[in-house]
Amino acid sequence: MSNYDAPYSHANQLSEIGLPNGRGTEIWSAGNTSLQTAQTVGGLKSSLYGGNVSSSDAQDYYRIDVSNRTPSSFLMSGLGADVGLQILDSNGNIVQNNPDNQYASAKSIRTSLNPGTYYVRVYSIDNRDTHYNLSLVNGTAFFVAPYGNDNNSGDLSSPFRTIQHAVDAAHGGDTVFVRDGVYYERQIALYHGGDPDRPLTIAGTPGETAVIDNGLSVSKWSSAGGNVFVGTPNYGQGDSPENTFRVVVDNRPLIAVDRRDQLREGTYWRDFSNGSLQVWAFGGVNPADKETLIINHRYGNGNPQQDNYGGIAIHSGANHIAIDGLIIRASDTGIWATESAQGWGTDLTVKNSEIKFSWDSAIRLDNWDGALIDNNNIHDNGQILLPNYQR
Repeated sequence: MSNYDAPYSHANQLSEIGLPNGRGTEIWSAGNTSLQTAQTVGGLKSSLYGGNVSSSDAQDYYRIDVSNRTPSSFLMSGLGADVGLQILDSNGNIVQNNPDNQYASAKSIRTSLNPGTYYVRVYSIDNRDTHYNLSLVNGTAFFVAPYGNDNNSGDLSSPFRTIQHAVDAAHGGDTVFVRDGVYYERQIALYHGGDPDRPLTIAGTPGETAVIDNGLSVSKWSSAGGNVFVGTPNYGQGDSPENTFRVVVDNRPLIAVDRRDQLREGTYWRDFSNGSLQVWAFGGVNPADKETLIINHRYGNGNPQQDNYGGIAIHSGANHIAIDGLIIRASDTGIWATESAQGWGTDLTVKNSEIKFSWDSAIRLDNWDGALIDNNNIHDNGQILLPNYQR
């Protein structure tokens, strides 16, 4: 267990989520049902608000004051009914509108606002009761989804496919919202960051569950007789069966054996002749029916962009970074912030996240100044300390 452990429940865990800089505060608003009673946000800053709309409480208003023209984004997520989103000027006239008269679990507006006073209006379309999460971003919101494409624009209706592509596109003040799903990315590398008052953030979409799996996936598991199941990991460049250092099924690490005839409950065997894995999980469960993690080191032959020593690797010069509301698993090191070429790194926030089953450390900070690690569930890391082979 880590000294950073803290109680955490990922579902609807919104308190202090702070988008995108990790320091905003959730405010549950009541009575903000008109322009005159709007919840005052003040200057446009990245923050998260929660509320409900229904047939009896059909709309909520939030007042923001913009001092400089800048990109800004507004996201509603975790919706259970059809809700509209509008940006109004100081007189209540519509500036931007996203009614989208069909149900969607999230809706957004990306725009640039001139200096002035504005109102964000959230309103029920179908008069059904629903909770909503309203994220304000003092920058551009980029979206990543399992059904996306890296040739897309990166907005909510045209998301990117990979987190790596999104962080490459993002800059200071921007937030990369990772939508519900499991993302098998061997390493997410940051070579640039944000600004002192406008960090670059990678965040799970509020109300959804975003999982970064830095291990290997298996497309299909088949019975190999008895309680043994066989599957072939989806190897990429630099991957090999020899570098599979741990298999975890249903949150229980298994131990490697050297030969198939040594397989018994709680073990796995790597067949180097064809790259497959044969697994006898605890209870004889099918790995396809349980959360199955394959921790596999990737060696880049001196190229740091090809290895996966850090699930999220923050390299020299990438300062002012926030990581918020993610599940990170099956890494060598879950988050590795290293600053060697340019002295000390500055300003890293890791909040509201779960980091588990890293082979080495959950979070490693090398020459880093000003790191905030808050409200995370960090567990079952340091797999290197467990026995890996059984003869």
